[in-house]
Amino acid sequence: LISFSGESGAGKTESTKHILQCLAAISGTKKNSSIEQQILEANPIMEAFGNAKTIRNDNSSRFGKYITVNFDSNGAIANAYVDQYLLEKIRIVSQAKEERNYHIFYCILAGLGNEERNKLRLTKATDYAYLNKSTPKCDTRNDAEEWKAIRHACKVLMFTDDELFEILRILAVVLHLGNIQYTAQSAKGIDSVTIKDPKLVEFIASLLEVDAKRLSTALISRTLEVHEGKVARALNASSAADVRDAFVKGLYGQMFEWLIERINVAMNNKNNANRQNPSEEKLRSVGVLDIFGFEKFEQNSFEQLCINYTNEELQQFFVHHVFKLEQAEYEKEGVNWKKITFIDNQDIIDLLARGRMSIISMIDEEMIVPQGTDQTLCAKLQQQHGKNKHFISQSSRQVQKSLLFGVKHFAGPVSYDCLNFLEKNRDTFSNDLKHVLAKSNNRLIKTIFPLESLNLDDKKRKPSLAAQFRKSLEVLLNALRQCEPSFIRCIKPNEFKAIHNFDRERVVQQLRYSGMMETINIRRIGYPIRHDFNEFVHRYASIAPSLERMHKKAEARGDRSDQRTIATKICEVALAGQDYQIGKNKVFLKDEHDAMLEQARQKVLADRILALQKAVRRYYAQQQFERAKKLAKWLQQSWLCYAERRAYCEMRLGFRRLQALYAMQHIGEKQKLYLETVPRIQVLAKGYVARRNAKFRPKAFSILQEKIVQYLAWRDVRREQIKAMKLEELEAFRNEEERLLTPELGPEKAREAAQAAYEARLANLDEEIREQLRADIANARDKRAGTSRRYGRDADDAEDGRAGPRHAVEREADPFKSDVSRNSFDKFAAKYFQHGNDAKHTTNEIIRPLLDLKSGVDQKAAVATFQMIMQFMGDKTDVAVPERTQKGSKSDKENQRLESQYDILVPELYPLIAQQHQLKLEEEEDPYEKKKNRGIRARTMARVRAFSKKSVYLEERLKNENPFIEDRHLTSLEKVQMITMLGIVRRRLRDEILCQICKQLNDHPALREKRSRNADKVEQRERSLMRGWFLLCICLYTFPPGSNLVRFLRNFIQNGPPSVSEFAEFALKRSYKNGSRYEPLGIEEINALQQAVPLQINARIIHGEERRAVCCDPATIAEEACLEIARQL
Repeated sequence: LISFSGESGAGKTESTKHILQCLAAISGTKKNSSIEQQILEANPIMEAFGNAKTIRNDNSSRFGKYITVNFDSNGAIANAYVDQYLLEKIRIVSQAKEERNYHIFYCILAGLGNEERNKLRLTKATDYAYLNKSTPKCDTRNDAEEWKAIRHACKVLMFTDDELFEILRILAVVLHLGNIQYTAQSAKGIDSVTIKDPKLVEFIASLLEVDAKRLSTALISRTLEVHEGKVARALNASSAADVRDAFVKGLYGQMFEWLIERINVAMNNKNNANRQNPSEEKLRSVGVLDIFGFEKFEQNSFEQLCINYTNEELQQFFVHHVFKLEQAEYEKEGVNWKKITFIDNQDIIDLLARGRMSIISMIDEEMIVPQGTDQTLCAKLQQQHGKNKHFISQSSRQVQKSLLFGVKHFAGPVSYDCLNFLEKNRDTFSNDLKHVLAKSNNRLIKTIFPLESLNLDDKKRKPSLAAQFRKSLEVLLNALRQCEPSFIRCIKPNEFKAIHNFDRERVVQQLRYSGMMETINIRRIGYPIRHDFNEFVHRYASIAPSLERMHKKAEARGDRSDQRTIATKICEVALAGQDYQIGKNKVFLKDEHDAMLEQARQKVLADRILALQKAVRRYYAQQQFERAKKLAKWLQQSWLCYAERRAYCEMRLGFRRLQALYAMQHIGEKQKLYLETVPRIQVLAKGYVARRNAKFRPKAFSILQEKIVQYLAWRDVRREQIKAMKLEELEAFRNEEERLLTPELGPEKAREAAQAAYEARLANLDEEIREQLRADIANARDKRAGTSRRYGRDADDAEDGRAGPRHAVEREADPFKSDVSRNSFDKFAAKYFQHGNDAKHTTNEIIRPLLDLKSGVDQKAAVATFQMIMQFMGDKTDVAVPERTQKGSKSDKENQRLESQYDILVPELYPLIAQQHQLKLEEEEDPYEKKKNRGIRARTMARVRAFSKKSVYLEERLKNENPFIEDRHLTSLEKVQMITMLGIVRRRLRDEILCQICKQLNDHPALREKRSRNADKVEQRERSLMRGWFLLCICLYTFPPGSNLVRFLRNFIQNGPPSVSEFAEFALKRSYKNGSRYEPLGIEEINALQQAVPLQINARIIHGEERRAVCCDPATIAEEACLEIARQL
């Protein structure tokens, strides 16, 4: 137990806070940090509801609290419990001058929001009778900030919002009840009252959730039980006000008790089931007592009498433990001791509360006596205790005027005014109001006023407040007697609540009446250190080795009769000439003796430790020597083995060299024979080859001649077929023209005109036959070669649905010169999108491609591309790398297989692009160099076959898995290059990629919701929109769209943001003109696009050192760059 005592304002409450903070800091662990935080946060709540401003203290505790902190076996705080005692209820309804009500009322009025204030109809403090009797201001407190701290503390202690609002409702009820005013009436000689504002009572009833009519009746009347039954008696104005005030005090008191219990529930894991019994608390708990201090004002009333009586009891508890038990211990042990004179306040306690004729007992008795008043009480006190030395009596004339009496307390004399003593001592909580509360629907009211606990029996006498006070104080004292106390005296430096002001006389006065002088004296001349004989001998017998051996032999026999003798001899050896005492069962020492004994014991233990260390070191040195000896023997053996093996290896090497020399000589002879024989074999082989070629040459010429004849025959036949077909066509044209011209020119002129046209066409017949024949020969040659044109540029463009730049004549009308205002992207989506996909922006991933893609590889690539587009735009976050599964498991093997597939497949994409590039370059070589062309054609066919095999292999590998989705975070550059690389390699995906980007840009949230209140969200959406347009421009520079999409894409770009639409349309024109790139854009090209600056390259002329700077864009081809350089030259 740690007990704080002192006058009001001496700092007991603040010291309690520091003690609790110290306990929380010392024992704090991560596991129980919430409990320690709850213990600390309970103080603001208890101070708000139980502390108030007084004349001597701005934060005076008006109740006593006993905090028990329980610790587990590891020294960490397990839980805590708070017991409250002696709440000053009278302060709720009346306060002295320059004092305030409890802090909580001013906090809620200053800190509540308008909504809650309107619900509870709360205004300012001066509008309430319970708050405006004195100044509502307190210079040292900020009520609004205190309310924030209270709310935070309630959250830490797990108060729900509903519970907090129910507490506010009860506080509002208290304030509104104080504003109830009565109008006195008299009818037929009977005084009665009515309530001036019935609507106020109705609102109070709505807050309490009770019947308004019954509440109003209970506030102005009282029900009495007589033999005939119950009779309602009207109250006069004074009695009605007393009933109202008693109702308020009971309501606030019960709410305060529930609040303390609710805090206990939060600080205990199992609803206070973990509270330890008293025997465990001595070992595993710390109690902290903080209670109101001694008070002495200019006018002291019943409240000061109860508070000062409490401090008298606590002072007696201190005297009993420090002086009485101390001296009783010395007398019991037979110690030679000179008694110390100290101030014993037992007589004052007997005067106040012991016996039937004590002051508090006479106050209770006067309440029962008919016609008992404050005057009769004061007179009886003067008559009964006038001769008591601790009672200050007044003259009879002064008693009639002022009703004063005094008591000489241990802290000094105090005068008390008996005015309203009896009224303040009554508990006039009406049973009628209890019946009203028993039928409330409010959960908190039902909790703090349970029906079974309400004393609804009107016949039973209610205990007075003094009796309740004495009973609560007795419970507190019983709890304190179960503990081992430590006392902290708080000294007040001055009476003015001022800093840097030390009143020496006032401080000395407090030290004297609190018994500190006697305490210092008894500690100085007494023996504070005490040991049982067994404990003392067991700890300090090592000081004298002979006594230690004697003690061990006695312990082995189980004999403890010689312990007193051994303890005496130990003291004679270690404390020769010192003032110590040997009692009947204990050794009594002073503080310095304990230090001397510990020093001697430490010296003996140090010598023994040194001896033990020597033995241990000798043992370890011996062990180390044995290990070194064994190691030396092993090294000697190893060295001998090494020397023998080295000699053997040198000898073996010599023999191998001799073998090598012999083998070299033998091989040299064989090589010499070979060089002589090979020329003869070559001559014979050349002769054989010449004879074989001469044998088969006639057959080869005959085969070649046969093929040439067949070819010439086929050519002549084909020429005649073409000539017949052309003549037939010319005849048909002539007849048709003659038929068409006959109505205009007549039969003769029409025939002549048709004949002239026929002869003109016939003149060009031979040339047309030759052209057709050359085309048939070329088609036959290509068919016989077995390769397709799909790897060339023409086939690429054909697959995209348009011709290449070399065939601009055969291309359809230029899409950039036509009107595309009607070709909206929504129309394209409605016509070509598959699987129910639309053209609007989406935040969900697609599971199937937008367009009709036949290949499974293209479908998987399209899904993966859409994911990368969403990640690049910020519509979807990257998926975190999955945690590595246990090595060797099935999932781990599957992950390794997918990773290995990706590592194999992705690097193969770039070589395939390079092969395509090489094929196109080789096919554009000069076709007229026939000999060179045959070599190029052979190499081209070989690469085509290899490329075809790799494509088939790649497609088969992609059919099973989707390696386009990586199991790691990709950078933005990697995402862009991956998307464009797929568009380059998989031409069928180009329109799919462009459609996916347009879909994410179409109806984007940044365009729909421009006035969002969330600025961060608006900025994120705008950034997503611009990244999407930037990605579209990169794709347009990399590869062109198909002919089906180009017009719709132009319309979509023209309807886009003006800042990027012109840039995107220029990129579309460039790629549509020059075709697809062979590689994705590099980092420098992307940076140039992002900064909207042209890309410059430096070209050096081959036959000179001159360099030329050429401005280009990502779609620039070598032809354009060369033309630009030529223009500069």
